[in-house]
Amino acid sequence: MNTKGTILLLAAALAVGGAIYYQNQKEEQSLVSAAIPVQTLPAITSGTVERILINAPDQDAVTLTKSGDKWYTNVERQHEADAGAIIAIMGALEKPITATVVSSNPNSFAEYQVTETSSTKVQVYQNGSTNPVLDLLIGRDGQSVFSTYVRKADSKEVLNAQASLAKTFNREDGWRDRRIFNFSGSNATRIEETGISATFVVTKSNDEKWLFAEPAPGEADAARINSLANMLASLQADRFVETTATPGLAGLGLEPPRQTISLYYEDKSTSPSTPTSATLFVGNELDPPPAAVASGAGAIGGWYAKSADKADIFIISKQAAEALFPDPESIRITPPPLPATEDVPTSNTEPIAGSEMESEPPAAVKVTSGTVAATEATTAATMNVDHADTTATLLGDQLGEPSLPENASSLETTATSSVTTSIVGR
Repeated sequence: MNTKGTILLLAAALAVGGAIYYQNQKEEQSLVSAAIPVQTLPAITSGTVERILINAPDQDAVTLTKSGDKWYTNVERQHEADAGAIIAIMGALEKPITATVVSSNPNSFAEYQVTETSSTKVQVYQNGSTNPVLDLLIGRDGQSVFSTYVRKADSKEVLNAQASLAKTFNREDGWRDRRIFNFSGSNATRIEETGISATFVVTKSNDEKWLFAEPAPGEADAARINSLANMLASLQADRFVETTATPGLAGLGLEPPRQTISLYYEDKSTSPSTPTSATLFVGNELDPPPAAVASGAGAIGGWYAKSADKADIFIISKQAAEALFPDPESIRITPPPLPATEDVPTSNTEPIAGSEMESEPPAAVKVTSGTVAATEATTAATMNVDHADTTATLLGDQLGEPSLPENASSLETTATSSVTTSIVGR
């Protein structure tokens, strides 16, 4: 056989082998597909969704409802839902989700946590619809990253969905928006605080300084005040309080409030900007549960609080309360000490007649001068008396006569009288 024939035979053999390999791969892929069925959870347009029911184990069931352009956990009470949580839900619904079937045996439901009691039940309703467009039982996380075991409510098939649905639809902290205020603290112009913890008023000057208006004028620490303003502007509740289970505002120390803080700011979302204010009332301190104290988690206590424009009662942390109500003196900039006065040296220059140096000295100087003069006069008088006594004694000895104490006493009296007259005269 020539070379050309050999090449043709080899080419034919390769072609046949390739065809056989391709057919085998196709059959294998078909077998795999048949063994592990693939499904797709259809995408849902977020703009058509008006209601989402979520019932997670050990949590209160919640109905998220859209009204206008906002989502609420309770429309009647105007409890807004957490905007970030809604964005996460819509992000998960708007994309088709690929899922593979891992089991169709009801006995495996507990293993994947997709039973009626162990799963998080999610029902999604579109505008005007009474039947859910999605009715899903969400179980535990899958073995791969960003996967979740799920089951359709009307199906026995357990699916491994390629999406992180367990974290998206299960929130231990609840679905309410915990923001109390939402504005820019940098737009603050005035802060007023009254109550048991702190009482002061500071205002922002044109040169961006914070100045005390009460209790006493002075400059405040701008960094501390700006931090306080930013904290109030973005304040969040640790948790909300069910008003039906409380002793009322007075029993919580909120009527009248133990502490009040009002922040005035420019709302620059309008043109021109609008002067606006936000007021927070703080009541009694909430003691942590005994179990938390025993475990060392005492920080979960806090303070009852509410905003002036809403009826909701909530808890703020101890750290937030301490930062919002500082001691006024701790945020005051201490004025610099006065410069030390230098002693003026005494001049020995004689005063010039008719000059200011010869003028009448101040009263304090007069008293000092009089005191010094009195001391000098008393000393001189004493020396005179002693000299007189000594002289009298010597004369008596020389004349053979006794000393003359009466004369000496008379001389002492005269000297003392002269000193007194000199002091009075001065």
